Amino acid sequence: LMAQLRDKLSRRQESPHGFSIFFLDLDRFKLVNDSLGHLVGDQLLQAIASRLRDCLRGHDILGRLGGDEFIIILETLHSQAEAIQIAQRIIGIFDNPIQLENHKVYTGVSIGILYLDGECSTEFSAEDLLQNADMALYQAKANNKGGYCLFDPTTHSETATLFNQETALQEAVRGEASAAS
Repeated sequence: LMAQLRDKLSRRQESPHGFSIFFLDLDRFKLVNDSLGHLVGDQLLQAIASRLRDCLRGHDILGRLGGDEFIIILETLHSQAEAIQIAQRIIGIFDNPIQLENHKVYTGVSIGILYLDGECSTEFSAEDLLQNADMALYQAKANNKGGYCLFDPTTHSETATLFNQETALQEAVRGEASAAS
């Protein structure tokens, strides 16, 4: 997945179209694993991957990052609105339960969306872009599970500032604690 993402980024300047990365996280997956077992959890992941593939265009890329996290790479988008339409279509596939053996499983998905328009030339690495999509995902989960959120650079800046402040506070507390010893 990372190799494909790097490849897409290296060829991005050749395309005037938009580009998007979706970072997906299943809602209630841990509950399925804990209550029905890991075998049913694995079957659920396979069923969801199949449903996701049905939502995508032939040249889009779907990958599982790990656990219940999926990445979708969308190329040749004409607008951010098109990326949102695809996200809404994906969220819609979770309206119906998934039948696994003797279990009817209801789950949902939260999606973080990073969209880059055709005019945007980026110097970010594949890892940076995934991190930004992941940040949008956590904002989506904080806002309302079962939804999506677009990456906002302002939120990223605020989060980085908060992290730096918390780190400085921890260092100050630890420095005082060691000075008192």
